[in-house]
Amino acid sequence: MGRKKTPTAIKRLKGTDQKCRTNPNEPQPPITKPLAPDFLDLTALEEWNRVVDILFNLGIMSDLDTGVLTAYCNSYSRMVKAQTALNKLETDANVGGMLYKTVSGNIIQNPLVGIVNTAQRDMCKYASEMGITPASRSNVSGRKIGESHGWE
Repeated sequence: MGRKKTPTAIKRLKGTDQKCRTNPNEPQPPITKPLAPDFLDLTALEEWNRVVDILFNLGIMSDLDTGVLTAYCNSYSRMVKAQTALNKLETDANVGGMLYKTVSGNIIQNPLVGIVNTAQRDMCKYASEMGITPASRSNVSGRKIGESHGWE
């Protein structure tokens, strides 16, 4: 299947765009600051508000990104809730909160650990799509906060 194609806007920011490798019909959505969906819980909404401003100020936020950012924020909220619940568990001196003793006496991984791990994996996947992770950011040269957007 090969590598994912790099959007032209990202190639331009990196300084690696070449006319012969550019799709002249590639959609260029306007830079916007989308409104948060009304179904986000408080934790997800706080993360949305934190991240959307940063991405908008860097010039890499569009209404088309709403779904990916929503998924990221919901995964963040799920991770926070599960980790908070895991932290609050009274721990057995021999087992601890990471493990769970079933009614039959078997020791298994606490289901909250799986929820935290899955949410963190999902967050990383969505974050890399949005340029939120250090590795994905290193491939983009967005404008500095405070610089003109250039589309105003």
